[in-house]
Amino acid sequence: MKLLTLPLLVLLGLTTCLQAQTPTAPTPRTFRVMTNVGSIEELKFDTSGRKTITLNIRSQLSNPILIPDAQPLVLYREIPPPPDSPPNTPPKKETMATVSFPKTMNQSIVVIAATSPTTYGAVVFDDSLEFHPANTLKIFNLSGMTAALKTKKDTQSISPGQTSVIPYPPGPTSIQVAVQRGSSWALALDEGRISRRNLRGHIFVFNYQHDPSLHDGGPPPPALVRFYIEGTPEQPAQGVSVTAR
Repeated sequence: MKLLTLPLLVLLGLTTCLQAQTPTAPTPRTFRVMTNVGSIEELKFDTSGRKTITLNIRSQLSNPILIPDAQPLVLYREIPPPPDSPPNTPPKKETMATVSFPKTMNQSIVVIAATSPTTYGAVVFDDSLEFHPANTLKIFNLSGMTAALKTKKDTQSISPGQTSVIPYPPGPTSIQVAVQRGSSWALALDEGRISRRNLRGHIFVFNYQHDPSLHDGGPPPPALVRFYIEGTPEQPAQGVSVTAR
């Protein structure tokens, strides 16, 4: 039995190396989409396989959607042909917005909002755990005002068009968002939350726009704030451990 010990350990070592070096499938590139108020149901895009995807854009983060290989992503709406058109005339594709995803960005958030009755603007943010890990809050200031995010332990100022990440540790936490109007600050969000391990939060700040679904009364708030909490996966174990007895 002693003579078999060394070869057995060598075989186990080779097996471990082969397992560790087995190539893994590339991480699919995805994006999630949302708008500030209401819904957008007319935008479509074509995949590389000539498949048409219709987006259902709401004022909350969607499920992940695969990013097609063709870039940039062209979002369009279909305009039906005139009544006097020949049979089987296809609808006209009218481009409404284009979205460019950096090649290094595997998970993204795309915020789409109307810029006119016929056009939309799109802003892309990195949604990876590297830049927004578990137990942090990320604030997206899409308003025209300077915003500030305050928790029980941290305060961060965010310029228009910028993002910031602050800790969101497990336990009870007070969360306040304010915006600067002139020389004064106005409170736009004031909540108490109980965080848990492996949660992260998204806070989107927009210029105020009435949302009928909120059914809020009284004077309008100084900004429209969307706040979402979601879980994150556990960090995978690194390497392989083998014990020989």
